[in-house]
Amino acid sequence: MITKIARYKIKPEELESIIKAIKIFVRAVHINESQTMYHAYRKGDTMEFIHFMQFPDTDAEQKHQNASYTKAFTEIIYPRCIHEPRFTDLSEIK
Repeated sequence: MITKIARYKIKPEELESIIKAIKIFVRAVHINESQTMYHAYRKGDTMEFIHFMQFPDTDAEQKHQNASYTKAFTEIIYPRCIHEPRFTDLSEIK
């Protein structure tokens, strides 16, 4: 299992467009990647967002990264960020 988080901060004037884009993106992930767990969160009332994702294997992660809906989402998000997404790999403590 591959587990990651992505964190980013957007420009305040972009809030509505970002929330709309997140909803569309998460829905596309759920429809097209049945084995992937993907959730997006807003940090309180701030302009910071955290996405939590788990992929069953590297092939699933690669499929996600190369998907048209992922590319469309990143084209929306990156120009609207104050701090671009930073990805962190997580390791489960067993």
